[in-house]
Parts: sequence; C-alpha cells; structure tokens
Amino acid sequence: MHTSLLFKSACKLFILSAVVFALPSAQGLPLYAPGSLSFTSVAQSMWGAGDGVAPATRTYSKSWRDSITIGGITGGVSEVDGIPYYEDHGYGEWHKVHCHSDWCLGVDPHPYRWEWHARGEWHTPTVTVDTRTGLLADIDTSGTVGLTSSLGFNGGTIDAALSYEPTLTLPEAPRPGEFFSLAPTAPLSDASLEAVFPTLTGEITASLGVNIGTSIKSCFLGLGCSTERYDILDIPATNLDLFKINTPDLPADKASLFGLDALAFDVTRGTVWVDYAVPPGSVILSLPGGARPSLGAGFNLGNLTLDYPDLPLSGSLVGDKVVASGTFNNLVRLDVDLDAAAIGKGMIPPLGAVAYAGPLTFRGDLIDIDLGPTMDLSQRLALDPTLLVDLAFDHPVLLEDGSEITGWRGAWDAIPRLALHDGHPVNVTPTFWLDAMLENLTRLDFDLTFSLDVLKGILSLGPITSPTLSLVDNDLSISLGSVNVFNDQFALGGFQPITAPAFTLAAYTPPVSTVPEPGTLLLLAAGLLGIGWRQGTSTIRRGQ
Repeated sequence: MHTSLLFKSACKLFILSAVVFALPSAQGLPLYAPGSLSFTSVAQSMWGAGDGVAPATRTYSKSWRDSITIGGITGGVSEVDGIPYYEDHGYGEWHKVHCHSDWCLGVDPHPYRWEWHARGEWHTPTVTVDTRTGLLADIDTSGTVGLTSSLGFNGGTIDAALSYEPTLTLPEAPRPGEFFSLAPTAPLSDASLEAVFPTLTGEITASLGVNIGTSIKSCFLGLGCSTERYDILDIPATNLDLFKINTPDLPADKASLFGLDALAFDVTRGTVWVDYAVPPGSVILSLPGGARPSLGAGFNLGNLTLDYPDLPLSGSLVGDKVVASGTFNNLVRLDVDLDAAAIGKGMIPPLGAVAYAGPLTFRGDLIDIDLGPTMDLSQRLALDPTLLVDLAFDHPVLLEDGSEITGWRGAWDAIPRLALHDGHPVNVTPTFWLDAMLENLTRLDFDLTFSLDVLKGILSLGPITSPTLSLVDNDLSISLGSVNVFNDQFALGGFQPITAPAFTLAAYTPPVSTVPEPGTLLLLAAGLLGIGWRQGTSTIRRGQ
C-alpha cells in the first residue's frame, strides 16, 4: 500500500512541475508579418538619367584576300631518248708525195695530195615530251572595306515589379537592457522585368574597294600551255552613303538608302530592293508595301534587309537578381550587288533580271555576287534589388554600442540587435523602400558578308515573299568587331515607399502569480512524501 501512495504522490509532483516550467514556452514567440509588399516601377529610362545613347562615331576597317581553284591539268613535261644517229667528226689534210713518173719528175717531184681521215660516232638525242592537257582556273577576290557608324538609341523604357514577404520574430517581454535579435527575413516571392527597346537613330557610311579576277591556264596535248588573266570585277575604293534613320534631316521614323533622302521610307520590317527598271528607265526603290512599276523589267542593284530594332525583353529571377537578355540578329543587313555594278560598267553581260507583272515580282540571277555589312544587336539587363527599411520608434531603444536611438535606416536583413531602455513598451512603424541597381549592357556586332549564289530566284506576290531558292549558296563572313553602345550600372527609380502596420516591442513586467516557486514545490513534495510515508507506516502497523 505504501508503494502505491508514494507513486501517486510522485506523479502529482511531476505533473505540477511540468505545468509550472512549461508555461512560458507554451505561449511561443510572436511573429510580425505585414503581408506581401509589392513595388512597381513603370516607364523608367534604360539609360540611367539620360533619354538615350547619343550617336557616337566609330570606324572599322578590314582587308581580305582569298582564292579558290577549279579544274585541273593532267600529264606533265618529261625528257626521253630520241632516234640515234651517226655523226662523222673526221678531218682532211694535204700531203706531199714523191712522184716516180717521168712526167711528174720533170714538173714537180713532190706534188700535193688531199687525204681524208674519217672519225665518226653515234649520238642519241634527248627529246622533251609535253603531255599536259586540261583547264585550271584560279578565282581570287581581294579588297578592303571601311565602315563608319554613328548609330545611337533614343528612348527605351523599363518596367519592373517586385514582391516581398517580410517577417520579424518579436521577443517575449524582454527585460530592460536585455539585447535581442528580431531575426528579419524577406524572401522575394515574385519578380518581373520588362523592357521596350528604343528608337534607332544615326547613319552608316562605307568605303569599299573590291577586285574579283581569275587566271585561266589551258593546256592542249602537243601544243603546250598558256595563261590568261581576266578581271571579273574591279571597283576602286569608293565612299558610299549606305543607311540613315531618324536623323534630323529625315522625318520621324523614316530611313533612307544611298543618300536618297527624297525617297525616305517608313521604318518597318522587310526588304528594300534597289532596282534599275525599264520602264521607267531609272533607279527605283521597291519598298515594303510601297508602290513599284506594275509592268516592267530590269536588274537588281542591291537590297537592304531591315529588321527594325524591336527587342522586347522579359526577365525572371536568376539567383538574387532579375535578369532579361536577348539577341536581335540581322538588325540591318545591306547587300550591294557587285555583279550589277560590273554590268553598269559594261564589263560583263547581265547575269540577272527583275520582272514586274501586276502584284507579281520575280527576281532571278544566273550568278549573284553580293557584299555588304551586317549588324546584330544584343542586350542584357540585370536588376539587383535590396529591401530597405526606416524603423521609427515612439520611445528610445538601445544599441549594443550604448547609444539611444528613436529611428534606424538600413537593409531589412541587417536590423541590429536592440534592447529596451526601460520598462516602457515601444511601438515601431516600418516604412519599406527599394534600392534597385540595374545593369545594362547593350552591344552592336558588325560583320561583312561576301555571298555567292548560282541560279538564285525569289518570287513575290504583293507583300508575301517566297524563301530564296539557290542552287549554290556560299557566304564568307568577316567579323568587323563589336562595340558596347552602353555598359553601365545605375539605380532604377520609380519605386514608391510602403508604410506597413506598426508592431510593438512589449516590455517585461514582473508576474503576479499564485503558482508556487520551485523551492516551495520542493517543500511541498517533501511534505507529500512524508505524509505518504507516515500513512504507509501507520497501515503497516495496523496490519501488524
């Protein structure tokens, strides 16, 4: 029986102790969560404080030399033995002889006599045999190109949206002078970055010198070989006005080719063809969606493929940044028809033709040789945001360096440890704002493309153009380098501060409690044990 009483007493003591010691932790630490904070910035400049990138003049130059060989020659030149022949290398001389006849004794007893001494030998001659036959053509191209660009961008906007979920862990009634951490967190729950690309402005001029020639070596059996040199195309260095867009001398959103400002066309995606048409017997521009001869023929002088700089970017979170990037290929591609230039100089017959018939246009070339610059555009935007806060205290609080403050400003995740100055509760009002740094890298890449097409054809029906068909399509691309139009980091503005609901740092107040102190509990436990022990002893005695 005494064992049961002891067990019951111990259980009561355990339960009472557990309730007393677990009472503070059961309440938990309160959490401050003002909810989602959404910051937006609309129509901000992507060039920092400026409205765009002013056109800057940059010059590039490149030289090239290349060749290909077509055909071949078989056979060769060798030395062989010819037909042997005999050759006499003998010699003759006069001799005096003694005459024994009566007649010669009376005239001259020692007359002269001619005597030939034969000396012959066989010779084998060497014969050169030429068995070469065939045709060998070396086609070579060489030249130099200089390109001057004064292109820039006017305008361009950025839209950004960022959402945070900040929280704080509030202390439970700290004593005055007891420092605590608020353990701030601020996950970036959502983010977006949108960019609208600006207007291109400026011009491109070029200096060009090109030579295309061939050396043809022909060999015929028994007749030997001969070599002839022909110049297919020879253009001395020439300065060209290639392209202008949105310059002060042009209307807004207008571009022109080859300095033909009177024929400036609306900036739109498509290909502008420069043709010599008959009728009307002059150079005309076939603009995208524009007028052209309803009936006629001619040949092409060149074309401009214009994909106007429309580079909308959309970004998302990459690590702790919002990144948007993209590349716009063939922003501008200009092809000058070199074989047409040779036709114009009367050097070669027409190798291509353009035919108009109502809405139908056909462009065909037996051989098409084009040369021109290509410009690509790439851009990378990276937004690096930092959530900042202004904390306004309605009663002074302490920092660990001993100073008293009634306000603090800085990064949300860098809130310092604080302590209450006294037993007065402190109401804190947070005002959130953003420091968002934007990195903008905008670059232009320049190439020079030399293209050779054989049996090329393009068919257009109104604004619809077929793909280019070509039996042979070879491109030689020469990099002219790249240039950073803009490469800078700046603070993106437009984000408005947000004042969140206040929270309270509750002060410690000594508790008024009827719960016994731990010492009292020990005395109580001892008493219970004593009672239990006496009851057990009494029972034993009675049982005895």
